[in-house]
Amino acid sequence: MKQVILGDVNLPYKFSLDRNKNKLFFCINADEFSDQSFHSVVLDLDTGFATVIPSIRNGFASAVNNDTSVVYLGGSDGIYKYNYSIDDIEKPALLREVDVFDMQFKNNLYFVDTANLDLYKLKNEKKVFVTSIEEYGIQHFTFNGDGELILSNSVGLYHMGKEDYEPVWFSNSVVNIRGLATDVMGVPHVIAQDGIYSVDHKNEAVIKILSLQDGYGLDFDKDNNIVYIFCVVSLAAAGRSPHADYVEELVRQNAFGARISDNILEDASLDVPDLVRKYNYPLEEHFIMTQDGYILGLHRIPHGRDSNNVPGNKPVVFVMHGLLGSSADWVLMGPGTALAYILAEEGFDVWLGNARGNYYSRRHLYLNPDAENDNSFWRFSLDEIGNLDLSASIDYILLATGRRGLHYVGMSQGTTVYFIMGSLRPDYSEKILSMHALAPVAYQTESRGPLMDALAPIAADAVSWATLLGFGEMFPKSELLAWAGQNLCRDEAVFQPICSSIFFLIGGWNIDQHNATMIPVMLAHTPAGAGLRQFAHFAQNVATKSFRRYDHGVLLNLAAYGTAVPPSYDLSKITNPVFLHYSEGDTRVALVDVDILYNELGGPKEKILVSQKTFSHIDFMWGTNARYYVFDRVISDIRIIENSNK
Repeated sequence: MKQVILGDVNLPYKFSLDRNKNKLFFCINADEFSDQSFHSVVLDLDTGFATVIPSIRNGFASAVNNDTSVVYLGGSDGIYKYNYSIDDIEKPALLREVDVFDMQFKNNLYFVDTANLDLYKLKNEKKVFVTSIEEYGIQHFTFNGDGELILSNSVGLYHMGKEDYEPVWFSNSVVNIRGLATDVMGVPHVIAQDGIYSVDHKNEAVIKILSLQDGYGLDFDKDNNIVYIFCVVSLAAAGRSPHADYVEELVRQNAFGARISDNILEDASLDVPDLVRKYNYPLEEHFIMTQDGYILGLHRIPHGRDSNNVPGNKPVVFVMHGLLGSSADWVLMGPGTALAYILAEEGFDVWLGNARGNYYSRRHLYLNPDAENDNSFWRFSLDEIGNLDLSASIDYILLATGRRGLHYVGMSQGTTVYFIMGSLRPDYSEKILSMHALAPVAYQTESRGPLMDALAPIAADAVSWATLLGFGEMFPKSELLAWAGQNLCRDEAVFQPICSSIFFLIGGWNIDQHNATMIPVMLAHTPAGAGLRQFAHFAQNVATKSFRRYDHGVLLNLAAYGTAVPPSYDLSKITNPVFLHYSEGDTRVALVDVDILYNELGGPKEKILVSQKTFSHIDFMWGTNARYYVFDRVISDIRIIENSNK
């Protein structure tokens, strides 16, 4: 029988249970006002009373010697013993200058060092190397009843016997592993995003024993009951596109006649994971949490289908969508045309990001995006997406893959938020091997969009009033757009040219690169939703002809920035190689603004003008010949940089 012991907790994970005292130790994400990322917590399972352990900094991992009830806590500054009598750690630390990622006790204290993801043990107050897994590192580990190691990373599960010199891989049947734990009978278990599994390495068997939605923490009490945490957040379930219900209703009404293909209808009704799997590509779903509690969806295509289709250590490419977009933008055009598939076939490990507030990242630990009269969820601008979403995504990807750097591809807003991150977090330049900006948007001194130009001067007042009235979200999934896409914009529909004209107004007129047949699929996945302040932030920069932080108003600016006017982003802090792909036919990005951006960047850089003069803004992601005009050059530059780093 399942019993809820504690609810509404800021995502507890990394469990360790003192089976004698029935006390559970775990970590939680710190709130946005804390100067730390994590806190250690102890929970009395008998009373349900939980206490934050105050003195350990960024307490992340814990371990219990269940023979003596000695508890060990690991943070960013060392390993400490926990003292029950004072409900706090004992000082000095048992070991300093180590940042602990995972811990277990088996005769000795064992731990994974975040710096290199190698496994060590604590012996005579010294750090003693135990083992490592080349390139991928060790993320989680436990001991079975025989004292043998079971380990995991992004590649799968490993076993290491007492006489073995290094871990041996034995299974990749479980993805998105969040932790390992051993029950009182000595049987190792895995908690993953989708459930809990028991492990029998001798028979290479991994068996699901419990299905979950977003599993995070796992351990066993003295009676061998499972103690676990799973995150339940109200959001549309995976498996269907944003407009699947509307598409199916239109099918029932025979709104499409016989002309539209089954493939188009199916692609319009599938979400990204099922859409990618439909075409027989591997797809992993990952969920990460930002330091302010937003839960972001990441989609990974780790290898190709027809070429480079053997799993292994591959260069990582992280792709980020534009305004109102999502990871779907990079797959919906299908194999051979969509960038994500092309990159996978060319031998890259492809990760597709999703900014907070879109269909795949419309979640938070405690804020409700659909709350009436409370738009707290939507109080973010481009600042937070760049500063918090991108940095969290990059850190997670590098940790999951064991790579020391990745290549970044952004389109439109996906470039804007990268420039923001590079300005506010210049240390991330060391993690980016190259940045490829498609239709780069930073300065907009000569915006040629009349609607944006007209609205820009009143953007601050408009967003202020809209916020007071409770508005926060812009262009979420829409029944009207779904109906238009499937009924009015299909092939042979009389209004399809009008549908095409709307796309041309957004990004520039270019019939040559436009595939009108795909409009129903495009409108089934896009727009995917965004926050009102994202639009306001863009509009503020258009109005001021600058590239600066979000303008909250004089008083709030003084509190946030120390100045009445928001400071400009310092692009000279971006020192990694940047390639700017732009075109004359892009009505959203003026050539002079590309020049301003280019001149302010602080590292190696190159401007690359698309040879087709009519190549438009949206052609950078959906152009029928985008591979020829843009993607092949991106791949070539990535390969050159990869070869230079060998």
